Amino acid sequence: MIEDHELPNLRARAVILRPLLHTAFASSEQRAWLSGFARECGVSPESLEDPNAWVPARFYYGLFRRVAETDPDPAAAIRRAAAEAMTPANLGTLHILARAFGTPSSAFSRYPVYLNSLQQIGRYELHVLNNGAATISFTPSRKLPCQELDCLYRRSALEAMPTLWGLPPARITHECCAVKGDPRCIYEISWVPYRQRRYTWIAAGAGLAMGALVWTGLALAGKMPSNAVLVSALLAPWPVLGYMAASGWLLARQLKDTSQLMTEQVTALERELRQVWEKCGEIERRAEDEAKIRKVFQRYVPAPVVQRLLDEEGRGHLKGEALEVTVLFADLAGFTTYSEKHPPDAVMATANRYLSRLAEVVNTYGGVVDKYIGDSLMAVFGAPVLDPFGPEKAVNCAQHLLKAVREMNAETGLDFQLRIGIHHGPAVAGHVGASDRQSYTVMGDTVNLAQRLQISGDPGKILLSEAVRRRCDNSRGFQPRGEIAVRGREGQIPAYELD
Repeated sequence: MIEDHELPNLRARAVILRPLLHTAFASSEQRAWLSGFARECGVSPESLEDPNAWVPARFYYGLFRRVAETDPDPAAAIRRAAAEAMTPANLGTLHILARAFGTPSSAFSRYPVYLNSLQQIGRYELHVLNNGAATISFTPSRKLPCQELDCLYRRSALEAMPTLWGLPPARITHECCAVKGDPRCIYEISWVPYRQRRYTWIAAGAGLAMGALVWTGLALAGKMPSNAVLVSALLAPWPVLGYMAASGWLLARQLKDTSQLMTEQVTALERELRQVWEKCGEIERRAEDEAKIRKVFQRYVPAPVVQRLLDEEGRGHLKGEALEVTVLFADLAGFTTYSEKHPPDAVMATANRYLSRLAEVVNTYGGVVDKYIGDSLMAVFGAPVLDPFGPEKAVNCAQHLLKAVREMNAETGLDFQLRIGIHHGPAVAGHVGASDRQSYTVMGDTVNLAQRLQISGDPGKILLSEAVRRRCDNSRGFQPRGEIAVRGREGQIPAYELD
C-alpha cells in the first residue's frame, strides 16, 4: 500500500504516463483494474486520456508496482514507455519548450531545474555538461515505492531525450545507483552532438571549390597571363566568402536576438507552468482529501450517499430538508448485564465487534447508520438520498440483523438478542451541532416513534408501525401486537410484530 506521507507534493503529468498505460495496460482486464485504481486515487478514468491532465503521484507509482507484478518483462515495458513518452506527439507543449533551447546540451542543462520544481522526493544536480556529454545525479530524500523501476524510467527518459532533435538515443552509464545502496544515482550521458553550423562549413567549402573552378577555367582558356590568372583565381572566392561572413554575422546577430527573446518567452512560460503546477497541486490535495473522506465514510455509508454529501454545496454540508424516511432502532438486549461483569477493554471490544457487524448489514441494504447510542444503533433509509423502497429494505435489514447476532453469538459464546423498532414517516434531515463539529441526522416524531417501538418490543423480535406494514408485502406474516402508547402523542398507535 502506498502511503500518502511518502509522496508529498509530487505531480506526474498524465501525458508522460499515457505511453505506460498503452504499452503495459492493453488488455480489457488490465484496463478494468486501471479504472478501479484511478477511482481509488481520486482520478477520473476518462481524464487519463487527456494530454493536459495531471494525476497524483500514488497513481504514478501504483502503475509501476502493477507493471512489476504482472508484466513478464517490466524493465522492457518501462523502457518502451519512456522512449514513446519522448516523442513530440506525447510531449506536446513540453516538446516545444525543449526545442526552444536549441540543442540537447541546453535541454540537459535545464532538466534538473524542471524536475526539482516538479517534485520533492529527491534532488537532481547537473555536474558535467559538454557538447555531447553530461553527468546528472539524483539523490532521493526517502525510499520510494518501486524504486528500481523509477530509476529505470529516469534512465530511459534521459536516454531518449536526444531523439527530440532527430539524433540517436544517448548512451547512459549508470554504475552508482541508490537501488544498490549507494547514496544517489549518477547518470553519465553521452550523445552525438547536434552541430547547428555544419551548413556554414559546407557553404564555405562550396565557395572555395567555386574559386578553384574559376581559376582552372581561366587558365585553360588562355585569355590571361598565368600570373593574372592565378591572382584572379585567388581573389575570386573572397567576395563570396566576404558575403558569407557578413551574412553569417548578421545571422548570428539575429540568432542572438531571437535566442534572447526565446529565453524571455521560455521564462514567462516557466512562470505560467509553475502556476499551473501549483494549481494542479491544490487540485491534487483536494482530490486526496476527498478520497480520504470517501474511504472513511464508505465504511458505514453507501457510495451514493457519500457522493451526494460531497456534491453538496460546502463540500458535504447539507441544508435541512423535509423527507419521507424509514427509521430503525436496534438495541442489544443483555449487553448491560454483560458490561457489569467484564473489564472495560473486553466490553469495548465486544461492543465494537457486534456494532461493526450490524453496521455492515445496514450498509448492505442501503441504509445509513445515523448514530450509536451505547449498545444500540439508529439507522435511516431514505436520507439523504430518497428511497421509495425504504420500508421494505428496513424490514429485510432487520431480519438480517437478527440472523447476524445469532451467528456472532455462536462465534463468541455470548447470548445477546436484538430488540428492533421500525417506523416510516416525515422527518427533517440535515447537519446539526456546533460550527466546528456537526453530524448528519434526521429528527422528528418519526424518530421518536421508532425508538418507542424498539423499547416496547421483545428481545429477538421486530416491532413495526402500521405505516411500515402498509408499504411491505403482506405475505411476511406480520402479527398484530395491539396498540402502544407513545410519549408526547395523544392516544395509542397499532403495532405489528415479526420474527
